[in-house]
Amino acid sequence: MQESIHPIQRILGLLGMVLMMKGCLYAFDREMEIQEELGRQYYQESIRPQQGELNP
Repeated sequence: MQESIHPIQRILGLLGMVLMMKGCLYAFDREMEIQEELGRQYYQESIRPQQGELNP
């Protein structure tokens, strides 16, 4: 005989999964922002010496 899951347990389980997914998406989005900023800084630092060479 199969046990039935109480509707409240089902709702709490779905809510937990949604919250975990939102947390993962937030963390991923934050990591992308950090990587974008680091890439921008790296690019600016990499072109700075070239500008110095062009304008002695």
